[in-house]
Amino acid sequence: MKKALSAIALAVATLAAGSASATDYVGTIYTGAQDIQINTGDKLYSPNHRYMFTMEYDGRLVTYRLSDYKIVYQSTLQPIQGSPYALLKRNISFAIYSNASFGYYTQVWSNGTEKQGVVDGATTLTLKNDGMLQLAGAPRPGSPYPDTIYWVSPRDNYL
Repeated sequence: MKKALSAIALAVATLAAGSASATDYVGTIYTGAQDIQINTGDKLYSPNHRYMFTMEYDGRLVTYRLSDYKIVYQSTLQPIQGSPYALLKRNISFAIYSNASFGYYTQVWSNGTEKQGVVDGATTLTLKNDGMLQLAGAPRPGSPYPDTIYWVSPRDNYL
């Protein structure tokens, strides 16, 4: 009995440790007062839980339709070398960085929306119920003013 309880405790600890390394979001990621780093294994689910956006272990940013795991959007077709991470920045940009070049992190992909000299109060990345990603800026989280949409990915045409 003691061995069985020890095995269960070990399994629970392993599961808890594994889930602690990745972050799950639902609907929207907000920058607020600081840039948000998205690491491999982090996930953003649509509010209806039919789509999942994640940073794959090969460095690609991918949106999947969960019913059949079909790719709806991906940032690049090529794997990214090194130890990549994505950054949702307060200057209304979304980019992937990698340390494959001489150990220094450099930008290897961007959605092209960076605004020089702009620090937005709440840059948001939202995964909509149709699988579309939306990058927007707002004065601050919860603001009554409308968001300005700067970039969208293709939506899923199979609804």
